[in-house]
Amino acid sequence: MTRPGIILSSSFVSSTDEKFNKYIEYLDRDEATRNKAFEKYNIVAYTEFNDYMENPEKSTGLFTATDDYVDEEMVNKMKNLFTEAQKNQSTLWQDVFSFDNEFLIEEGLLDKHTGNLDEKKIQQAIRVAMEDKFAKEDLTGQGVWTASIHYNTDNIHVHVASVEMENTKERVFREVKTFNKNTQSYEGTGKFDWQSKGRIKQKTLDSMKSKFANTLIDRNVSLAKIHELSRTHLIKNTVNLSLEDKNLCRMYNDLLRTLPDNKKLWQYNRKEMEPFRDQVNKITSYYLKEKNPETYNELVTTLDAEEKKQIRIYSVNSKAIINDPGAPVQHAKNPEITNNYKDNKLKELYERAGNKILQELKSMTIEERKELYKSSKLKKRYIKNREDTTWKPSSVFKKQLFNEKLVLKNMKKFEKIITNERSSMQDEQQYEQLQQDIIRSQFNSRGR
Repeated sequence: MTRPGIILSSSFVSSTDEKFNKYIEYLDRDEATRNKAFEKYNIVAYTEFNDYMENPEKSTGLFTATDDYVDEEMVNKMKNLFTEAQKNQSTLWQDVFSFDNEFLIEEGLLDKHTGNLDEKKIQQAIRVAMEDKFAKEDLTGQGVWTASIHYNTDNIHVHVASVEMENTKERVFREVKTFNKNTQSYEGTGKFDWQSKGRIKQKTLDSMKSKFANTLIDRNVSLAKIHELSRTHLIKNTVNLSLEDKNLCRMYNDLLRTLPDNKKLWQYNRKEMEPFRDQVNKITSYYLKEKNPETYNELVTTLDAEEKKQIRIYSVNSKAIINDPGAPVQHAKNPEITNNYKDNKLKELYERAGNKILQELKSMTIEERKELYKSSKLKKRYIKNREDTTWKPSSVFKKQLFNEKLVLKNMKKFEKIITNERSSMQDEQQYEQLQQDIIRSQFNSRGR
């Protein structure tokens, strides 16, 4: 499976944990010392990409919400803030944003030949993600964080540590767990301590990763194109009834005849519309694939590219993620909708087009319905690819031969003519018989 471009993992320790003290010591060291002994200060464990637990080859200096580089004076200030937060029983959170270096190269953030990284763009993305975290976890105004970028051979990553100046999390007495790299699982240590409930909401983690990725990778052009193609070119400009299109009128008229009487139900996603949804979709498909196929195909191509991009950012082997709800480390989940991005967008397109079609029908006046009905009657010249070769009488002959009233009337006339003819024939026979009788009588008289 494709290696994910970005992974976000998060963990926490309570104020009494030794790791909290170690991190404060970490802040007080120079860069070389921090790199050499980083594993002692790290609190995040991860299985598949656990190389970022090791000491980094090199790292940038610390940066914060306001400074790209923190000088010695600011380092001391941050150290004092973390120390004060620990005294106030704050939780120490650590978030790790890890990259696949090939992904960074693909996105133009890392130079393959020089190794130069666009650090400023990554710093800005971290700020957006942390602002989102503080807002969603009610830490805005009292949350403080520091971060540094670590360079490793396979995956560059960013470590972010944060605290709150006054503890707002509930504290519970429970066993301290640690990650066993040999068994690839979290195990109890037998030691119990008061610990803050430091787990952040899953929605917060997912949102952080989304904000981070969207800031780091400019997808605005792609998303704007998808919006323009679907909303403007297809929905607004293409899905419009034309009475000159006989096939379209026929489909509209067929749908209109089958829809329920209650117009309030004429909404695409209503349960009551389920029996009629295929008819609506058929009209939408006609609009998209017959009336404007070039734009529709361009939309599908753009959606394919965007889905591929999202899979690159979010996809990951689920077995590499430890989903133990009690584990100290959390991970931003990979949205299941990622692999269905294109399908979901096309479904949304059909929904919007369907509602527009139904709205057109709903707003029709009686006169407009009559016009639709007239336009839906397909004449022979509009019917394409007709394969029915059975004989059909001409329109004139139809009117004369198959009009029931006319046939009955003609039959009565015919009967009258036959009756008259029969009567005439009988009269002629009687006349001839009379003539023969006269001749016979005259002949007999002469013989006498």
